[in-house]
Amino acid sequence: MSQHKILVIEDEKNLGETLSYMIAVNNFCPVIAETGQQALAVLETEDIHFVLCDINLPDISGYEILQEIKGNSRLQHIPFVFLTAYGDDADRKMGLELGADDYLVKPFSTKELIKVIQSYLMSVK
Repeated sequence: MSQHKILVIEDEKNLGETLSYMIAVNNFCPVIAETGQQALAVLETEDIHFVLCDINLPDISGYEILQEIKGNSRLQHIPFVFLTAYGDDADRKMGLELGADDYLVKPFSTKELIKVIQSYLMSVK
């Protein structure tokens, strides 16, 4: 069976590399995008199974990426989880109302991240 491709949209290079490592050692295939535009291009060309997205990006926001995904019938089934430093209830509520499946607040553990990814990939099968 081929590995699930996890799109990580994170503009902070060190965190992106750390997330990529965490995902790879847990037998998933990480695909990294550092901007929203890169992420949208990846979604057009790759078969992505899960999206992990920062909210605060240099070009377009994670909220806008989520809206693009949810508005595209080919992509709207992909589980989408925000990964952000914005941990207050209003931010969380906004993300979930826009259609995010979950919301992880930095810092988080590898175990927590992988558990979230696995739970959504299991439910999509």
